Amino acid sequence: MLMLLTLGCFCLYGRSSAAPVLPAGGNVPAAPVVFRSSGADGSIRSDDHPGNHWNFWGLHRGGPLHEAVFLPVADAQDPLSAQILDYINEMRKAPSAFYKKYLKSYIKEHGDRFTAFYTQSLRRDMQNAGNLSPFTTEKALTGTAGYQARYLKKFRGKRLDHDAPGLSFEQRLRNAGIGCGGENLYTGQNRTALQVVMDLLIDQGVRSVGHRKNLLNPQYTRIGIAVGRFSGNGAVVVMDFGCKP
Repeated sequence: MLMLLTLGCFCLYGRSSAAPVLPAGGNVPAAPVVFRSSGADGSIRSDDHPGNHWNFWGLHRGGPLHEAVFLPVADAQDPLSAQILDYINEMRKAPSAFYKKYLKSYIKEHGDRFTAFYTQSLRRDMQNAGNLSPFTTEKALTGTAGYQARYLKKFRGKRLDHDAPGLSFEQRLRNAGIGCGGENLYTGQNRTALQVVMDLLIDQGVRSVGHRKNLLNPQYTRIGIAVGRFSGNGAVVVMDFGCKP
């Protein structure tokens, strides 16, 4: 069974949320809020959902990885993670070809669920993106993604948050030594790897299209993907991005 939630940022077939991390030297904001999102360029945008909050911050390089917090978890090795990465990298190598091969027919098949703002902007973005370098997997980012996936899966798709109790998104990446990056969150049921990637690229309902921008951001070259499974063939997917070293 598929579910759309009205609070926070969401994509077709489930909620998702995107957050960027600016290079060191940015401003640290006020207290954290739930279900925040922003464009990958660091701009703050709003949309028509009054319950949404938007935020961004600078992130300073921190100390070494805290092994007690970020020990690898089994869900980080879920086969879905590798499948998602394969499709993301196929897309980055040739965005325009990926649009023609997969997205064009997907949008046509589900035309009643997508609006012109998102489909037309997606076509332009994919055509103008040019060929991008594929992501390389990084252990530290897989660890940060795995930690958040393990936390979020207990909500069974009813909540997405970049923070966890006692550990903000900023702290989580800083503790892993990540000084520049971002994060995409996604949850749904009975979703294939290709559907996850296409939903995040279309970004229906998210005016900032922050998930799409993260996936197409040439500044990001490293990635860690983790999956948290819950009953009903549900999953939460966490993608953590890192800038060029």
